Amino acid sequence: MDPSSKLFPERIQPLSAIEQPRELFTLHADKRDDFRLVNFHQTEQNDGKTYRWSESVSMVRIRIAPVPVKVFIDTGCLRGATVPFPFSIYWNDYLVPRKAISVQQGVISFEIDTCFFESFGEQKLTISCKPLNAENGRRKLGMPICSIKVIESAPDTPKIPLEKYRPTLWWQNPLMLMRKNTSPLIPIWKVRIPDNTCFLSKTISSVVPPLSPQYDRTVVASWESNREIVKSLQTTFDDDDWRQMILIQSPESNDQYPIQTAVRHLLENHQGLSRQQIYDLAIQWFGGAPPKQAYVNPCFASDFIVAMALKDVFKTRVCIHIVEDRCLFGRSPFSETDREIVQEAIGKCDLLLVSSPEMRQAYEHQFGKVAYLFPPTVPQSLVANHRNDYSKSENQTNVSFWNRLRHWIPQSAKNASLDRPIERAILISEIPDRRSLERIRSTLRTSGLHVDWFVENPERIAELVTLETLQADGIHVRNIASEEEIVNELRNRSFVILPSGKLDGRDTEEAIARLNLPAKFIFAIATAHLPVIVLGSAETSVARFVSRFSLGSAADYDGKALQKAALEISRPERQKTIRQNAANIGKWFSNFGIRDWLWDSLEQGEPADRRFENLFPPEGGLDHYFDPIAPPEIHWAFKETWKVINRIKRNGFVPDAIIDVGASTGVWSWTASTIFPDSRFILIDPLLERYDANSRQFYHSSIRNCETHEVALTDHCGETEMLVSADLYTSSLLPIGLNAAENESVIVKLMTLNELATKRNIEGRTLLKIDVQFAEHLVLNGGRNFIRSNVDYIILELTINPTVHQARSYRQMLEMMDELGFEVIDEMQGWRDPKTGALEQKDTVFVRRERHPRFALQAQPLRRAA
Repeated sequence: MDPSSKLFPERIQPLSAIEQPRELFTLHADKRDDFRLVNFHQTEQNDGKTYRWSESVSMVRIRIAPVPVKVFIDTGCLRGATVPFPFSIYWNDYLVPRKAISVQQGVISFEIDTCFFESFGEQKLTISCKPLNAENGRRKLGMPICSIKVIESAPDTPKIPLEKYRPTLWWQNPLMLMRKNTSPLIPIWKVRIPDNTCFLSKTISSVVPPLSPQYDRTVVASWESNREIVKSLQTTFDDDDWRQMILIQSPESNDQYPIQTAVRHLLENHQGLSRQQIYDLAIQWFGGAPPKQAYVNPCFASDFIVAMALKDVFKTRVCIHIVEDRCLFGRSPFSETDREIVQEAIGKCDLLLVSSPEMRQAYEHQFGKVAYLFPPTVPQSLVANHRNDYSKSENQTNVSFWNRLRHWIPQSAKNASLDRPIERAILISEIPDRRSLERIRSTLRTSGLHVDWFVENPERIAELVTLETLQADGIHVRNIASEEEIVNELRNRSFVILPSGKLDGRDTEEAIARLNLPAKFIFAIATAHLPVIVLGSAETSVARFVSRFSLGSAADYDGKALQKAALEISRPERQKTIRQNAANIGKWFSNFGIRDWLWDSLEQGEPADRRFENLFPPEGGLDHYFDPIAPPEIHWAFKETWKVINRIKRNGFVPDAIIDVGASTGVWSWTASTIFPDSRFILIDPLLERYDANSRQFYHSSIRNCETHEVALTDHCGETEMLVSADLYTSSLLPIGLNAAENESVIVKLMTLNELATKRNIEGRTLLKIDVQFAEHLVLNGGRNFIRSNVDYIILELTINPTVHQARSYRQMLEMMDELGFEVIDEMQGWRDPKTGALEQKDTVFVRRERHPRFALQAQPLRRAA
């Protein structure tokens, strides 16, 4: 038996003592073999047949050992018994000659000899074909597949000579080069698994069995992450998440961080592996139970490849969380090739999270994708919940609380009262390099301050400088205690000192200083409401945080500057103000419910709630804006529509009713329903029953609250003759000059929007979309009363310079909307001349002037000067 059968034992057949042809592999469309299928749609049924549509290029992963086989692909005659459309078939990297392919009653068959097999592992059956443009462009449908069967061929069957097969890759097929938009959602080469067993036997030092099928989620992190990141992971995820966690450790790593026994631990120097080898590792780890969701906390470029392997091979929804930047600034360990990998991985992930507003801006600008905030969090049990109101006067405040605070006063401060004891502040810092440590020592030594520095491994500091020397500088190193003891220490100090970078181009960890929010800093704010002095540039991420929320001040690496800042921040009035500010924001960094927030956010592709987005709103000024990624089920032609409607929702508008005038199949309304699922949808089209029945059934049935009306909306009621185009989509109530040979005239019922709203009792706040081929102004004229009383947003398809008689130009429509009280708020990509690229039509979004903050303020009458 092939030793690689460990991954898919149910599919492997014994190869010894084969006496007669037998089935080696069978795949039915109704079976859940999604992990074997690349670029296939979901199962469907027609005339009692269950099948899946392939895409333009699709692949089936087949695990059988090398042996002569015959392959049968049953298309169910769904695109004809002779399969008349152009298609090509590849076995691994070889194109199967057309004369070697037989087609009978919709079944495609061909034979493959052992010389075209990979030695071990999976064989790749790739199908490329000219697609159908189905459902108004929503899906590209390739070949219908009912089943695929591979049997052992008879030994005496004539084989096609090897030289007759051409080693041709699918993208070199002329059929594919002739077509546009045929490249698959997942490039085929990304899942090439040529030699799992041979590779694994050479490189894996500790083979991990496949994960248990009971888990749908996984966490991937690097052991090389700092302790604070590991602790954050431990407090974010529960036991189920930890049982399926892949924590990657390089052999040369120091075993310095404790790890729960439930964590799946792999000793593997994956940093030196190729992309293909890392994909093989992902197959080994997850092949038995592909996760539906994955949280990836990357540390190296190879971690980003693990994320892509989950996405490419298993179609897992992947969240990438950048906690520490190692890619953009300073002496980055990432090469140019590594940055290309990061670019690709970020482009593929379903949710990108970052730890600070500065990191969000940098990553959005660098990679052109929306990033959301997920800063460090603190266990709920440790978050401070003082009953003191720091804003009260000193007489009203709990005096014992202030008495517990121990202040330091530098002996060199002449103006200071010495009736308070000289006590130590707390220094918050990871163990720095020798140059940074010398900068901290010099500043504290000349300031006259004494600080306690809690660290996990004092012996590591001793490698740089003796503890006695540090004590002489005023730095007292103490071994880190439990979190509860650290919290007690923090709550009895006046402030903390946080060394950061100078951003002068010489910082060894410039990226950390410029972009990262230290977890220890957030810990001090949330657990003790402590004032902060940041050493270094005021442009570092932590200094900007302190400035944003008025939590302290920044000081240069200068002893006198630090002393001055410390005296100022120790004043009781200043302490009360800062502690009140810290109390106002500290609760938002609790990890209560954060696990569910994370997984729900990944499922939605954006934050489940805006707790962190609202805490760090944009600071104003013009900047790039990045929309969330449209869900994969949204067709490319409607992704811009989805983004515009989502922006409307983010402005705080949730419509009670959505009226779709010119609904066609209902694809626009269905797109809107993915954002507003609880709204009432009214679909209106005079040619409703003429559109494809299957498309209408799909879209209408997918909208929770949907009603349809086969009527034309205009400025009067009655009936009229309508010219219907061959494709239906360019039909209009106006004579638009279509070729009469391709059209017919039909009688349609007319109604005004006012009448429809009255008869159908349409109430509440409304979003109105109108796309009626040059007659949008007629619909508006017939619905003025309803529009003025109910409609907040209107989406119109407008023509720049119409050549149709009675049509209105773009400028005329703007004037009409202004008269109705609406202003332009957004626009979408439009239709262009295919020859010149000139813009002809575009969808424009209008908002009621008095119901939008931007325009409501402008609408206020100016006061006359007295």
